Amino acid sequence: MTPVDDVGTAEGVACPSCGSQPPAGAVFCGECGAALGGPSSRASSVVDAAASAARNAAWALVKPSEPEPEPEPEAAATHRSPADGTQSYAAPDAGAELGRFVDGDRELVVLEIRGAWARVGEHDEEIGWVDGRRLVPPATSGGGTVSGASSSPISISAGVVIGAIAAVGVIVGAAVEWTSGFSGNSFDIPLFPLFDTSSFDADPKVGYVLVACAVVGLVCCFVRNAVAAWLRFAAGALALVPIVAYIARVDDSYSGTSIDLTDVLGAGVYVAGISAIVLALSALIDPWLMSMRMPRIDPSDTDGVTM
Repeated sequence: MTPVDDVGTAEGVACPSCGSQPPAGAVFCGECGAALGGPSSRASSVVDAAASAARNAAWALVKPSEPEPEPEPEAAATHRSPADGTQSYAAPDAGAELGRFVDGDRELVVLEIRGAWARVGEHDEEIGWVDGRRLVPPATSGGGTVSGASSSPISISAGVVIGAIAAVGVIVGAAVEWTSGFSGNSFDIPLFPLFDTSSFDADPKVGYVLVACAVVGLVCCFVRNAVAAWLRFAAGALALVPIVAYIARVDDSYSGTSIDLTDVLGAGVYVAGISAIVLALSALIDPWLMSMRMPRIDPSDTDGVTM
């Protein structure tokens, strides 16, 4: 057998391209010139595959590997809310829709700053825009500590002082005479007969109810969160109820006579009544003052203002 026969095709094998019958041992088709599927063709395919694999391996060595994306780290708390809490807004404007009230001394994450405003979040929840000057430490676009801002955990606001004085006023009014010319005070007046004329229950007395409401309101003045603020408002409103009922009962008793109501009511009724109103309203003073001093800027203004 010749070398050509050794690498050529076997007899009877047709050309895979045109279907003609080449002679035995032929490497190429005599009709179309296509390579026949002999051992040399198969060897060439193996060589080509090996060369391709070598090129891929070499490219893998010189090609820079792309680093896998690292997971984003969780935002860490960088600030705390003021001790007396703070109101959040839907936009950096005091006239915007009110958000949730942030309780005092809560860990917050500052997400964005616009002038004196800071957009904050807590854990995985976004809260909204707050006064960045009141955060601990302050967060403003001007950087550094803002003049007038304090990081002290103790905060005595106008609402606290007014509410505490009003609570004491309710107690004082309960102890002062309620009927002019008589030494009796609210601790001598039964509560239930003021609302039900058929009731003869001697206890509890109005004075004890007023003192209880005043004590609750006084304690809530120094517990700075939204719940305490609502309890302070409720304590003042509840203390006002028996006072108004007593005035109505006295007015009904002297109706049709020439006696003026102001001549009958003692000083204790006025002191307790006014103090109860102020106690209730003191819970609304701090949010109102906060909204008055908040800067008004365009929410679309990315530069903001520096306070």
